Amino acid sequence: MPVFKCLFVWVLFAGSLFGQQTNLWKKAKIELDGQSIQTLLDLGLACDHGHHIPHQSFEGDFTQEELAKIENAGLKYKSVPRKKTELRSGPFNCNPDQVLPPKYQIPSNYEFGSMGGFSTLDELYANLDLMRELYPQLISVKKQIGNFTTFENRPIYFLKISDNPDSDESDEPQVLYTALHHAREPISMSQMLFFMWTLLENYGRDPEIKRLVDNRELYFVPCLNPDGYAYNELQSPFGGGNWRKNVRPNTEGIGTDLNRNYGLGWAVDNNGSSPSGGSETFRGAGAFSESETKAMKYLCATKEFRIALNYHAFGDYLIIPWGYLDRPTEDSVQYLALANDFTKFNKFQVGTTQQTLAYGVNGVSDDWMYGAEDLNQKILAFTPEVGYAFWPERRDILTLNQSTQYMNFRAAWCAGECFDAQEISPRAIETDSLILQLQVQQLGVVNGTIAVNVTTDYSGLKSTSGESTYHIDPNEVKFIDLPFHFSKSPHVGDSINFEITISSGSYVQVIKATKVFKGLPAFKEECTQIDRWFSVTAQSWTLTEEDYTSEPSCFTDSPNGPLKEGQTLRLQSWGATNLGSSKSAYLSFRAKWDLSADADYVQIKASSDGNNFKPLCGVYTRQGTNFQDLNNPLYAGTQEQWVSEWIDLSEYLGKHVFLELYFNSTFSGVPHDGFYIDDIKIYAESLTGTQEPIADKIRLEPNPANDVLHIRIEDFKISQIQEYNFQLSSPDGKKWVAPLRTADGGWDLEVSHLPKGLYILHTGRNMSQSHSLHFIVN
Repeated sequence: MPVFKCLFVWVLFAGSLFGQQTNLWKKAKIELDGQSIQTLLDLGLACDHGHHIPHQSFEGDFTQEELAKIENAGLKYKSVPRKKTELRSGPFNCNPDQVLPPKYQIPSNYEFGSMGGFSTLDELYANLDLMRELYPQLISVKKQIGNFTTFENRPIYFLKISDNPDSDESDEPQVLYTALHHAREPISMSQMLFFMWTLLENYGRDPEIKRLVDNRELYFVPCLNPDGYAYNELQSPFGGGNWRKNVRPNTEGIGTDLNRNYGLGWAVDNNGSSPSGGSETFRGAGAFSESETKAMKYLCATKEFRIALNYHAFGDYLIIPWGYLDRPTEDSVQYLALANDFTKFNKFQVGTTQQTLAYGVNGVSDDWMYGAEDLNQKILAFTPEVGYAFWPERRDILTLNQSTQYMNFRAAWCAGECFDAQEISPRAIETDSLILQLQVQQLGVVNGTIAVNVTTDYSGLKSTSGESTYHIDPNEVKFIDLPFHFSKSPHVGDSINFEITISSGSYVQVIKATKVFKGLPAFKEECTQIDRWFSVTAQSWTLTEEDYTSEPSCFTDSPNGPLKEGQTLRLQSWGATNLGSSKSAYLSFRAKWDLSADADYVQIKASSDGNNFKPLCGVYTRQGTNFQDLNNPLYAGTQEQWVSEWIDLSEYLGKHVFLELYFNSTFSGVPHDGFYIDDIKIYAESLTGTQEPIADKIRLEPNPANDVLHIRIEDFKISQIQEYNFQLSSPDGKKWVAPLRTADGGWDLEVSHLPKGLYILHTGRNMSQSHSLHFIVN
């Protein structure tokens, strides 16, 4: 009788599933027409993957059956073409020394599986067995978690990679990686296999990987939901199965959503999970009602994981707690620091579910791992949502695998001593001394001691720094000055190369920095006044004393509060710097910013005629998105600490160069602090070895002018003034004539007869090496 009963349940279950699962995926945009996302959740749909604009639309992957439910509910939808995957927009800069995204070679033992390029359950297990066979000194055998088995009597396996995989190394930080909570998300498992093979195959030839494996215990659960994954293979052997939950029957249907079955926040409401057994987000009859989540609870309780990556698909998000509460955790600063580091290259969107998906969830793995009181310690748990679909095309699998590898490595390192260091001092050297400045942020979850060593290829440079080791606490940002003095002065244009080695425990970072001896700048704006600039727009950039790199102020778009949405600000320099006799020229400035990643932006622009401005490409610019200046260089996202920008102005050699600060904000709904800029300089190396001294000393007053424009030159003698010539033009190139008479300290220009508008005054000993300044007649 028991055998017959079990068989009868399986036949009913299989028939039920086959009735639901014969449809192919379609990407569609659902028009919510003012309704909340709860409308879709009430239909039993899972809305934790896709793009949600509250009360407007939800875009995601749906089966034909799901689309029929949507249509029957009176909602409209339209099909959306699926784009080939590519990494989200990252740095778009013109610096030859830029740090490029790491390129992870395809491991020789990594193979595509037979299920649309993904491994079947048997192929996965064969991979794990082969790893142990080839690298028994680095990886354990696959082991069952406790004595837990699934509804279909399958074990749930875990493995450990370390230099002593069969021993308990209690002194080494432990990290957890999981995949396939949801059975239709195989990229979570695929990228894990890629990472595991990368570690194993490169242990003997990559010193950094060897140090990592020797000093960490890395635990892997490649398939938490084997029943659901096996069922997807049964109903869609070539990939594309849409079963999400496990397969244990409940009173209303089949299966429980494992990522709604964890204890903390379980069933706190019916929005972030469902009480209905037929729903895709059914949370189960109780917290930890399922063998799979019980197994995870047991594993976490018997280990001391510091960081966990619970992989899912899709959306290119990195989600952090809380899910069941609409507020940040008490460790949110550390969470964000880690998340921003993890996503440095793949540019996944970081935030809670409210911030990324625009609604809350409950009973999820990350909330419980971080907040459970019955664990040995907090686990800083993250949910990476990888890719653009549940079942991405075979041609995209490797790209998606590679997109997560930096994240995997950084999570492992950050469980112990680990930091991120940048050299942030200006590129140009002006005097016979210089200070290298390091910005070091401790990302590891433990206290550490960092050691700094600097070497240079210039023999005439001597270090005057003393201390070389520094204590640093978790999430602390430390600024370290490394002063040097020249015993032998370099020539203008000479490059000096530095190699800075920073180490903490087993973690080592090497920074290569190049400084150029430039002498004094041809243009220098210390941002203490704003009278050398004029606003093209009604609202303007302004001075602020809130923050700066040199006292007492800097320029900003948003003084004394967050940026204002729906604004465009344009601030242009009155004068132009003459690069007519220069063989090289660079723009340098210090900046920090807090802007929306995909909407707000700032551009630093240049023009040779004062009329047509072009955005400049620097070390920290990125490529504009559809909601910005598409494909052009700009500043967006967040840069919390001041950095030194360095921009090549070779395009403007032989010309004059005007500058513009351009700011644009949209209605993102999230407050941001805006953009801060200070110490703006242009360095120009002259072909003749001399610079025109008058450029920085001319003042035009008043500006705008009505009748007379006073041209004044600071600290200049009459004999020198008389050597200078003037020309007047408008931005369209038309030449104008105006009476000019000598006055104390300069000249007076009669402008009352000129039409209202913008004019350019060119001045210099000869017009081929003149300087240009803007003024307005009104």
